[in-house]
Amino acid sequence: TATYSNNTYVISPWSGQVLDNKPELRWNSVEGVEQYTVTLRQRAGERWTDVWTVTTDQTVICYPRNQAALEIGEEYALSVSIGDEPLVETQDAAIFSLVGGEEAQAAKAAIESIEERDIEKTARTLLLAEKVYPQFKLFSRGINELTLLINSGEETEQIYSLLGDYHLRVGLQLPAEESYTKAIELAKTNENLEQHTLATWGLGTVYGRVGNDEQARIYLQEAKALANNLGDTETEASIEAELNRIPSD
Repeated sequence: TATYSNNTYVISPWSGQVLDNKPELRWNSVEGVEQYTVTLRQRAGERWTDVWTVTTDQTVICYPRNQAALEIGEEYALSVSIGDEPLVETQDAAIFSLVGGEEAQAAKAAIESIEERDIEKTARTLLLAEKVYPQFKLFSRGINELTLLINSGEETEQIYSLLGDYHLRVGLQLPAEESYTKAIELAKTNENLEQHTLATWGLGTVYGRVGNDEQARIYLQEAKALANNLGDTETEASIEAELNRIPSD
């Protein structure tokens, strides 16, 4: 899972792959903070070297124009710190790379095939987030586009639950917890049993991953009961398998 420095955490790029060799950079906002120090690191054997460092008062910035673009075959990690606090240690979960070659062509073709469909923008984004981006490990792209939907006023339980799935996949515990909690709230309001089940399962999984076994059992047992009410035996069995991973008292 992510390590937070003064409650800062990188949102993207974080884990997986990116299609753009100068991707957008995003991290969370911390109340009262006026300046962030952002550093891109590149793997050099078993060590990491700093590629560039910038300071900014924003939480979303363009890749610096005067810096060299990402290179195919290299591994990178983005770190964000506040003031004089040391940067967080680079971890496996944070590593991302630029997709290239035939895989990049396949990813672009898959994206184009959905973007050409005569359906509304929200539906296209959800299709890409559900079917395409995970296939090519384009986690940051999925997170960014789902976040844009939310910021534009498209707040549904499906979007929040899917965003939680992305955060869980890349090991960002806090935003995963927040996304699933919001999805559960909306699903209850809208009496959407399916999304209620999926988001509750996701939240229980988050707690299990960080060792909060008591909360993990509570939410996973609730999710299992919801799946049973839904008559979804396959999901119920998957939740049971997740429950079995939680150490017994």
